[in-house]
Amino acid sequence: MTLTGATSARKGVEIASPLTVQLRDQDGNAYMTAGVGVTFGVTAGAGTLRAANGSTQQAQPITAQSDTYGQASVYFTPTSDAGAKVEGTATPDP
Repeated sequence: MTLTGATSARKGVEIASPLTVQLRDQDGNAYMTAGVGVTFGVTAGAGTLRAANGSTQQAQPITAQSDTYGQASVYFTPTSDAGAKVEGTATPDP
């Protein structure tokens, strides 16, 4: 998977663009399949996540479904001034 998105954010302010993963096969090619669950979690620092297609923030980890392009996205709001890290894991791994 490839994760793209914001590199910095302010405490209490949701990032303007979602963090997005692109699913890839074992050869590194885009895996364009809808409905693959991608679990996102904050692995360092603190913050809340919400699925890009959802309207409410959720406790993490959360699972977002990939679209027809093999991409899944979440929005992140940091809740501390410390640096935060968000990771995504595909389940099942394509």
